[in-house]
Amino acid sequence: MYEKNHQRRWGRWIGLGVAAGLIYTVGLACRAKNSGPSAPPQPSADSRTVVEDGSIVQADASNSSGTMTPSRTSVRPARSVHPPKPLTPEAIAELRGRIASADGYGARIEARRSLFHQLRKHGQLDLALPELNSLLDEVERREGRAMAQRVAFSIAGNLVRQKDHNSAIGAYTVLLERYGDGPFAAEALLHLGSCRLELHEYVEAEKVWRRLIEGFDETAQAPWGWRKLALAQLLQGKFEKSLATLEMMAGKYAGTQFGEYARMRQGYVLMAAGRLAEAKASYADFLTTCSNGKYCRLAQDQLAKVDQALTVARADGRQR
Repeated sequence: MYEKNHQRRWGRWIGLGVAAGLIYTVGLACRAKNSGPSAPPQPSADSRTVVEDGSIVQADASNSSGTMTPSRTSVRPARSVHPPKPLTPEAIAELRGRIASADGYGARIEARRSLFHQLRKHGQLDLALPELNSLLDEVERREGRAMAQRVAFSIAGNLVRQKDHNSAIGAYTVLLERYGDGPFAAEALLHLGSCRLELHEYVEAEKVWRRLIEGFDETAQAPWGWRKLALAQLLQGKFEKSLATLEMMAGKYAGTQFGEYARMRQGYVLMAAGRLAEAKASYADFLTTCSNGKYCRLAQDQLAKVDQALTVARADGRQR
């Protein structure tokens, strides 16, 4: 009933569809609030091949030891997209003038939202984020802190869906600076780390996910934070740290799918580090107790790849 009343109020204020975009934004935010914690954002198809599917591992043909590494080459670098020319001071002043002359709360919110998006689309994120803060200030004054948080979370999520990860990072940062103790903080950190990952900013992603597990360890997002933390460490070549993270995760979530994933994933990290004999032993040990069909099958596939790599390495040694 509460949400229905809010929707009717938004409709009366905005009227005639002038701020349809804001209604959509707030609606998504409210649904996110009501539906509880969501699964972590899915990366693009290319990055998912590397970061989630442990079976995508290849032998380095230039390495006679048969060292196996994650197939990072399958991730295409971000396309170089040249944004439109920055808005001129005159154009920005005109857009701000629309805010000042807007008739009513809904129209002002729509004008502020438009200014924010125009600035970030023109590559002026440093100017756009203060406008986002101003928008949230106004929503908070009129609708309260809870609604402002929902709006901030939804705007950031929409930017992720548009694959504007730089702007999404800025929006999530604004949300966390304003509402770092709010109900969306843990999920915002999870998404923020994934945006960093999409941009191959592995060091920053590691920091974000560590902040998640240290500050929000009892939330539904925490297990995903542990999983992603181990990934960020792996992608930096920090094999020992990744293994240690997975070991702690396996103990913390023993008897759950997250604990089982952590145990299985240790073999993958050992493969990536070129420690094939240890990887084989790790997978073999996992298969004696695994109960999750998906992870059992994946471990079996990986074990077969390890055996193949060991055979190639022995044959290469004999040839030499």
